[in-house]
Amino acid sequence: MNIIDKLKLKENKIPNNKGIRFFLNVLSSTPYIGGIFSAFSGLLSEEEQDKINNNFIDKISDNDERLDVLEKECIINDTQSQIIAGFIKFNPNTMNIIKTSKISSLADKGTLNCQINFIIPIENYFFSFYGNSPLQILKAKESSTSLDVTFVSPCPEQVTIVFYKI
Repeated sequence: MNIIDKLKLKENKIPNNKGIRFFLNVLSSTPYIGGIFSAFSGLLSEEEQDKINNNFIDKISDNDERLDVLEKECIINDTQSQIIAGFIKFNPNTMNIIKTSKISSLADKGTLNCQINFIIPIENYFFSFYGNSPLQILKAKESSTSLDVTFVSPCPEQVTIVFYKI
C-alpha cells in the first residue's frame, strides 16, 4: 500500500462534521446566543484540521525515518568487492560541508579546487562522484591521506564523492 492509499484510508476514518457545522452556522444567526454556536462550529472545524495535519506529519516523519535508514544502508553496505571507505557531500562553490563520513577536513585551494583529507589513510581506493546537476572533474590527484580535486565550471551546488576500498 503506497502513501496515497494510506492517507486516503486514514482520512476516511476522520469523522466528518460538515452537517453539524452547517447546522451550527445556521443557528449562529440567532440573536444573543448565536456567537456560541458559531464558536463551537469553528472549534469542530479546527479539531478536524488538526487531525489531518497530524496525519500528514506522521507520514512525513515515517518517510524521513525510511530515508535515514536507506542512507545508512547505502553508506555502510559492505560487499566482498567494494567496501565504502568514506564519503563527503559538499558545495564546491562555497566549500561548505553538508555531510561526511571518515573525512577529517575539506581544504579550499582556490576556485573550484579543494583537498579532501581522510581521517585514516586509505592505501588502495577508487572514488565515484555525482552532483545535483551535471558535473565534470578537470583533474584529481590521489594519495593515501587525501584527494586533491579541481572541478570544471559551472559546478553544481551539491557534490557527493564516495571512496571505495579495493
